[in-house]
Amino acid sequence: MADIGVNYDLQYTPRPVRAGIRLYMSGNEVRIRLDDVPRVLVNATPHYTANPISGLLSTVGTPLVNVITMSLGLFATEALQGQNFEAYTIKDLSVDIQGVKATLKPKDIGLGNHGGMLMITGDFDIV
Repeated sequence: MADIGVNYDLQYTPRPVRAGIRLYMSGNEVRIRLDDVPRVLVNATPHYTANPISGLLSTVGTPLVNVITMSLGLFATEALQGQNFEAYTIKDLSVDIQGVKATLKPKDIGLGNHGGMLMITGDFDIV
């Protein structure tokens, strides 16, 4: 007996999915925040196989599957919007040159732009 199941092809829009990001400093961390996350719409269409029962079940189930995929697209947008995470941590730098030890501790760190590239600026204390 052949396997019976449901089969769908999924398409999504917008394509490609693009979100805005914002870089900012929090202490010694460069952080990324996701902004302007678009709502991703996912549409399911039946994928027909040689099994007519699977084709019938896929066709009948399409409206329910599309309700689910629409909900998942909205959930994903809401779950991602505003999320932030660490991209890089600027650590203390310890040096030992011919027995002289020092630690450079970053402070007053900021982000800038230099020739279209990300620039990290700041000062440091020597301890």
